[in-house]
Amino acid sequence: SLQWLSYSQVIERSRLIGSYLWKTLNLKPMKSKVAILSANRMEYLFVEQACYMYGFILISLYTTYDWPMIESILKRTEADVLAVDS
Repeated sequence: SLQWLSYSQVIERSRLIGSYLWKTLNLKPMKSKVAILSANRMEYLFVEQACYMYGFILISLYTTYDWPMIESILKRTEADVLAVDS
């Protein structure tokens, strides 16, 4: 079954993630890179929105990529954080 969230719930969850990345991990707006590896899940949306809210550079990785491809992208982009859905 689907679980619908209100806009305010999505914004709050995204704000919490962005705040954690900024304050706890000391990421810098417009400089720090956050890579996301996730299937089509709501967690992807929360991290993506958090990056937009706090000005972090977003790198999308797809579950169809094999590990050598993911590793290559992470090395080339020098991502500061890798967010994985599970």
